Amino acid sequence: MQTKQMAILTVFFISLISVNGCGGGNPRVKVIDPDVTTIVTAPPTLPARITLESVPMIMDPTQVPPEPNSALNSATLAGVDSNNNGLRDDIERWIASSYKAPAERAVVAQMAKSMQSVAYYKAGKMSAEDSIKLFQASNVCEQGVAPDGNSDVVYSWERLQKIKARTYNNSDRTLAKRERGQELVGIHPGPGENGITLKNACEINLGNASTIH
Repeated sequence: MQTKQMAILTVFFISLISVNGCGGGNPRVKVIDPDVTTIVTAPPTLPARITLESVPMIMDPTQVPPEPNSALNSATLAGVDSNNNGLRDDIERWIASSYKAPAERAVVAQMAKSMQSVAYYKAGKMSAEDSIKLFQASNVCEQGVAPDGNSDVVYSWERLQKIKARTYNNSDRTLAKRERGQELVGIHPGPGENGITLKNACEINLGNASTIH
């Protein structure tokens, strides 16, 4: 009896979490039986352009969303994005704790969002071309950000690999990325042809932040 009651409480608690954070493609939990929790996925909501207001951790790394439930976060390609800013909550928390400079958190957030767009591509909310444009823009934006005082190529490459590993952290997300790439083979233009330049590439304007140049 006690085990049964614990199962009911657990399902009820998870249900509350999903109802309060149902944006950004978060799964909803439907209770069919007290001992069985079924994850019902809803189409992800396409997030707006990133702003400082939607990602407060860029200026204040203590301002992060709560740690997402791991089962819910792995249930869909989009995972848990409780504030619907295009960043999975677990990745947003990782960026906040991993990078000291606001400018670097900004560019990493944009890069992570561009990779996260694969989930919206797979859901039919975004074309493969628009998804890759986000990735191209994030790479061009990165050229204007030197958080360590220089433009160290090795550092930038290693940082990119860390973001990729965090974003495409299971087989479904890796497959979605591969499928987008296959659709774009030989047809997508480079950043310059897409009108992406250093002047318009960055989604987040940090004004006079010293590490933006």
